[in-house]
Amino acid sequence: MVTLTVEDFGTHNEQTVPDQNGVTSDIVLGFDDLDSYVSRNVPYLGAAVGRCANRIGGATFDIDGKSHWLIKNIGEDHLHGGTEGYPGDLLTNVTYDVTEENTFLMNFTASASKKTVVNLTNHSYFNLAGHDAGSEGLYDHVGGTAFDLRSATKLGDAMNKGHALFDDNFCVSTYGNKGLNFVSRVIHPPSGRTLELYSNQPGVQLYTGNFLPEASEPALIGKSGNYPDAVHHANFPSAVLRPGDVYKHDVVYKFGVEKCQETHPHVVSA
Repeated sequence: MVTLTVEDFGTHNEQTVPDQNGVTSDIVLGFDDLDSYVSRNVPYLGAAVGRCANRIGGATFDIDGKSHWLIKNIGEDHLHGGTEGYPGDLLTNVTYDVTEENTFLMNFTASASKKTVVNLTNHSYFNLAGHDAGSEGLYDHVGGTAFDLRSATKLGDAMNKGHALFDDNFCVSTYGNKGLNFVSRVIHPPSGRTLELYSNQPGVQLYTGNFLPEASEPALIGKSGNYPDAVHHANFPSAVLRPGDVYKHDVVYKFGVEKCQETHPHVVSA
């Protein structure tokens, strides 16, 4: 049975999932108390991120001919939102749910008082080996080539071939479907744990904890959402939310177990 712990501060800080032998482990990085989230510098650990997740180039954007300037918090760009510079107020709601089918669901909704940009996401760090598995846990439980995750290969091998860390966005094959689409599947053969990701968003950011403190346990993120810097690209799905409209982002994490013959796991993605 999957269990979930969240803080009303806005963090997903624990999730226990059984392995093929029925032994449960916490597979999400998180602290045991709220003070640690406030005092320790671990970027966006388990957070529900917004108002606009991912990067906005130049930390500025225009809406209806008016420029809006944001804080530059990653070089010359803006990352993962904040309170400064965005037009209007944004009313957001995040719902967490766990089903008897070992599925974890997150539903984001938002409405705005003025036309603005919105891209909410979940920034939970997962390690199917268990969050205290150590550095080998990361390399042994995920896979994929550097930029073609439709082929199964160890992520550690891809890193050793020159793509040392991942912080890259992939387009999801939606085929025009506005509902939930398959995004990726991760398998960890030693424990038998599997994780499938579904979302109604056009993109997913694969992130391997590049900016975590050195003492942190290894983990990865699949952040569903719009494409990075969408507000500057007319051919990308629009990131603009208008008053009277409702932003909706649904994401489903489906956990399971299976027997595996392989010694190394893999990722399959849409």
